[in-house]
Amino acid sequence: MSAPLELSIERSAYGGEGVAHLDGKTCFVEGALPGERVLARVTADKGGYLKARVFKVLKASPHRTAPSCRYAKSCGGCQYQHVTYEEELRLKQAQVTELLTRAGWPADKISGIVASPSPERYRNSLTVQVVRKHGRALTGYYGQDNTTLVPVVDCPLLRPELVPYLSVTPPYKDKAERLTYKVDADGRVHPGEKPVFIRMALAGRRYLVPAGGFFQVNEAVASEAARRIAAWVGEAAPERLLDLYAGVGTLGLLCLDAASEVVFAEEHEGSVEALRMNIAESGAQDRLRVVTGRVEHRLEELTPWITPRSVVLVDPPRKGLAEGMAVWLARSGVQEVLYLSCDPSTLARDIRDLLQGGVYEPVEALPLDMFPRTRHIETLVRIRRRG
Repeated sequence: MSAPLELSIERSAYGGEGVAHLDGKTCFVEGALPGERVLARVTADKGGYLKARVFKVLKASPHRTAPSCRYAKSCGGCQYQHVTYEEELRLKQAQVTELLTRAGWPADKISGIVASPSPERYRNSLTVQVVRKHGRALTGYYGQDNTTLVPVVDCPLLRPELVPYLSVTPPYKDKAERLTYKVDADGRVHPGEKPVFIRMALAGRRYLVPAGGFFQVNEAVASEAARRIAAWVGEAAPERLLDLYAGVGTLGLLCLDAASEVVFAEEHEGSVEALRMNIAESGAQDRLRVVTGRVEHRLEELTPWITPRSVVLVDPPRKGLAEGMAVWLARSGVQEVLYLSCDPSTLARDIRDLLQGGVYEPVEALPLDMFPRTRHIETLVRIRRRG
C-alpha cells in the first residue's frame, strides 16, 4: 500500500470528490472538501488522472460535519454525509455550472438550485440487495466497492415507513437478487415484485404507477420540477406537446390546460399500461395520443407530430438521449425543448448538440436537489428556437 501524500483540495468535482493536483496530474480525492489539506492514499492511476482516498484530514473545511449515518464509511450510497447541507447545495450548484458552461450554456442563465425541504427521510422507494451465503439469504446495500454487502438496519434517507423492510429477507432458495418497495400516496408500503398499480402523488395530483416501475423518489422536489415544467409549457402555449420518455404520463398530463394536444412516447410495458389508465381518468382522451416502444426507434413515427408550434419534453434515463436524438431535436424546428436530466454530465453532452448550429438559444437551467446526501443532481433546462 502506498504511503499517504499531503494534498491541497482546490474544488469539488461532480460526484462529490475533492480535486487536487499531484505530479502534474489531476487527482480526485474521495472524502475531501474544497479548502482542506489532507493526507490521502492514491488508490488508482488511470493514466490521465489519479484516484485517492482521504487517510487523515490535516486542515478541515468549516463545512465538514459528523455523518448522521452509522454506515457512512462503508455504504456506497451517500457522498455528502460529511458536509453541511448548505455546503452540499453550494457544491452541486458549482458542479452544474462548470459542466453546463463548458458545453456553451451561459452562466447567467443558470438559476439557483432548488433545495429539498429535508435532506433526510425523503425517499419513497427502497431497493435492497440479496446475497446468499452459508445457507442464508442476507440483505443490505452494496458498499463503496459495489460488490461487498453492507447489512443495514436504518437508512436516514428513507421514509420511516420503509425502514422495517431493510431487515426483510427472502427464503434462501428464492432466486431474487434484490427486493424493492414503494410508499404510496397514503403511506402504505408495496413490494415491487407484485404486479399491481398503486397511487403516487405529484404536484397535488395522484397517478397510477406500477409498484415495480419508475417514479421520482423525492415527491417534494419532483413536484417543484413538475410545476416549473407546467408553467413553461403554459408560457409557450403550444398547439402540441410531445412528452418523450413519458413514464406514466405525470408531466404531460399536468400540462393539459396549456397544450391543445399531447403525444406520449414510452417503452416500459407496465408504465404504458398505467399511462393509458391515467389518460382514461383525465377525461381528455380525444386530445391525447400514445406511441409505444423505444423513443429512438420511433422517431419516424413521431416526426409527423412535430410542428413549429410544438414543445418537446424529454426526461431520459441517466445515460441521456440516445445517439442521434439531440441532433434530431435540434433539426426538428420545434418551438421549445424542455429537458429534465438526472445526470448533468450527459446533459452537458446533449446540450452541445441541441445548441449546435445556432437555431436554438438557452433560456434557463434549473438545478434541483432531488437526491440529497448523494452525488446525483437533477437539472431542468429550457431551450427556445431563436426568433
